[in-house]
Amino acid sequence: MAKDYFIIEHEGHMGPHNEAELYKDMPDFNRFLYSTGMCMRIMGHDPAAARAAMAALPSDAPPLGSPEVQIGRMDAAGVDVAMLVPHWQAAYMNVEPKGVGNDWVIETCEKYSDRLLPGPVFRPSIVGVRETLREMEYLVKEKGVRYCKIYPPGEVWNMNDQRYWPVYSLAEELGLVVGFHTGHGYIYGANTYAGHPGHLEEVAREFYDLKILAFHFGWPWQDELNCIAGAYPNVYIGMSFLNNTVNNRPRFFAKLLGESIIYATVDKVIWSNDGVATPAAVDGFRKFQFPQDLQEGYGYMALTEEDKAKMFGLNFAKLIGIEPRKRAD
Repeated sequence: MAKDYFIIEHEGHMGPHNEAELYKDMPDFNRFLYSTGMCMRIMGHDPAAARAAMAALPSDAPPLGSPEVQIGRMDAAGVDVAMLVPHWQAAYMNVEPKGVGNDWVIETCEKYSDRLLPGPVFRPSIVGVRETLREMEYLVKEKGVRYCKIYPPGEVWNMNDQRYWPVYSLAEELGLVVGFHTGHGYIYGANTYAGHPGHLEEVAREFYDLKILAFHFGWPWQDELNCIAGAYPNVYIGMSFLNNTVNNRPRFFAKLLGESIIYATVDKVIWSNDGVATPAAVDGFRKFQFPQDLQEGYGYMALTEEDKAKMFGLNFAKLIGIEPRKRAD
């Protein structure tokens, strides 16, 4: 069983409403939905079938992204804790309301404090640096926040823009772990090259004690991220979203994972699903092993149970300072 491991999801997207229902008549949102078809295909899903299943849900069904539904999914997959990270797809589209606020994140995590921990999103180039600093200090000191996300494809500035420096400096001072979307933006409206992992090198050098978690292997620029994470002890690699390719593109996944471990070590690679995982996503990684020819040809070492335990949850639990205790029902 996957429940042998302590498992934590560091990008647990949830929300109080069904975005597809809210925005179904908005041209920008339909363009966004078209672009998500690529993401579904990468994960091995049929976009048309997935959307048809959502459309068939009863009108009075709870939103799929609601915490109540997602905690049930966590139990089914053996996921113990999820960092509640609000969705911001609508933030740069011509739709209202613009995503979910951090206040809702805090309230929800206080309600489900054993299973959900806050992962607020900060948007310095949109709401302003001064307001970001005020909110960050309040959430860390008054609400116990340990981890946050900055979403460069939804920002105006690149990650190494020095207008971010006060934000990084305060996060470093507060001991706040900062997660960044790195790699392609994937979806309609995204500022893709703002998420290029190469921008992180200057940040990691200037803020050497700031703990940075770079999502999505940095793909398609994973080599750049691997080199930066290998050279800087404060940069960690997250596999969210592309973790799903373990089932439908196992050799592609093997190369992504194998190179990240060689460069950064298994202590700095962290499993995630980019949303609460299905049992198939968890079990796929639980059963995964590097093919023998890749071990011989690329030098990938066979994964041990200890390796998987670290990547499933122990690495991230240590990073943010929480007890790796089994919680899934």
